[in-house]
Amino acid sequence: MQNIELTYTYNNTPQEYQHNPSWHDKAIKYYQSKLPDEHTNPMEYYEQVELINLFKEATCHEEKDHFLLLLKEERQKTFSWTPPIKTENAIHLNPYICPKSYAAKEALHDIADKALERDSRLRINNKERARKRSDIEKIRNTIISILSNLALALELHPTSGAVIISRSKRVSSNSRYTPKWYTVKITIAATDILSQPDNNFITMKMGSYNTKKEEGAQTAIFPRTLLTELLSPLSNRDFGEIESRELIILKDEKEGWTKKSRADHKRIEYTDNPFTNNRRKELMAINRYLEDADVSFDGTQLITPEKTMREYFNGSFDQGGRLFGGAWQSSPKETRHQYKINGNKCIEIDFKASNIYLAYAIDHTAMPEEKCKDPYDLGFMGERFERAGVKKIFNAMLFQTKRSGRFPKHTKELLGVNKRYPFSDFEKIVMGEHWPISHLFYSGVGLELMKMESDILVRAMLNLNEQGVVTLPIHDCVIVEERFKPIAEEAMMDAFHQVTGLHGAVEAKLLLPPKKQTDFGGY
Repeated sequence: MQNIELTYTYNNTPQEYQHNPSWHDKAIKYYQSKLPDEHTNPMEYYEQVELINLFKEATCHEEKDHFLLLLKEERQKTFSWTPPIKTENAIHLNPYICPKSYAAKEALHDIADKALERDSRLRINNKERARKRSDIEKIRNTIISILSNLALALELHPTSGAVIISRSKRVSSNSRYTPKWYTVKITIAATDILSQPDNNFITMKMGSYNTKKEEGAQTAIFPRTLLTELLSPLSNRDFGEIESRELIILKDEKEGWTKKSRADHKRIEYTDNPFTNNRRKELMAINRYLEDADVSFDGTQLITPEKTMREYFNGSFDQGGRLFGGAWQSSPKETRHQYKINGNKCIEIDFKASNIYLAYAIDHTAMPEEKCKDPYDLGFMGERFERAGVKKIFNAMLFQTKRSGRFPKHTKELLGVNKRYPFSDFEKIVMGEHWPISHLFYSGVGLELMKMESDILVRAMLNLNEQGVVTLPIHDCVIVEERFKPIAEEAMMDAFHQVTGLHGAVEAKLLLPPKKQTDFGGY
């Protein structure tokens, strides 16, 4: 070590190295006075504080010289710190994202190998035990997954590229819903390696948890300048999902079925059977087709995770089965017109009064002909009800397992009746108008109808994919290019008949921007 390397500047004057305690004390005080801001540059602050503490614990001049040199190097590093961004601008780590193209594989594998090599040297220098071979391979896979997520995050939000991860030991990792190599212990090791001074690839904003309030924030990781430059040539088309990802999710069944309770459902383990094996193959085929599809929103290409479908069941594989995962599903209806397939305008085709048709189908009963025009039109003795209210109450009666004796929340306003209108009167009208299936109300059959609906939609999507039609599902409807309207309508009708043995009905509407209100209050 050359003495000149340990000089530091004080009052614009270089302070030459001196081999004595007094010089060491002055040098460390200088670095303490120049610490970066704890809140603006937290990673750099804690790295330098740690080096200062190690310097103070050192027992010989050689060790003190070593830590001073590291401090100097740390201060001289050039990097850009991205301030913490809002959570909605960050993506949550998807451990199944992986590089698909040759360029992405070569770049990410090279970064992972170099990071692990530097980590190995550091452990030797610090006289730490070498990592187990099995752990190294797991850490390598996790590093590649983290880098893949950061690359996708950078494409979505070039100024930040933040990814939310979990380093909490409260999170269970031994599950069919996570990769075998993905554990909290390995994730902590991988992020620590990437953030080591010798690697300098990421910055972490550590999460926290309030045990009293039972809430907290997860850790966020940000790419530093070097990593941003290494990932910049890559795009979302360079990445995909590992096909071993579990696409069939079984959640525990809750009493009733409300939007509020859906988030409380926990994933449960299960043993595969002929149905799950076959359905998984079907979903994999659908996802492979969507992965290569040209789908954009407001001119921006959707990335692979935004097009990956998964199926959620409730309590058993006979209930539920809703498809989730597509970005278009969570978009407000007012913005769906901004979705384009192959750059073309799209149309939405859905099953007309899906749950009523399915309720008749599950009972092997044909719907009365007079009801086929609009099953939600009750028009009893000249009294008219708003269709939106009828639909919501009708569906609630199919999902509920016992009579509540009152209108579901906010449905009375949707129905368009006065506040004193009794629910029992409306209930009698519904059961009278649809008496062939009245025994299904309050039987909880709704989740079984949802499963039938999912079977129909999966069959229709596979049929359309074989015909070269990109299909975006939304529960009981699909979005396709406008030019494929006749093909999509026929595929959906065929699928309904194949699953139920009866004929359903579909209706199509062009996805258009919402009308703007004029100065005169009209449209």
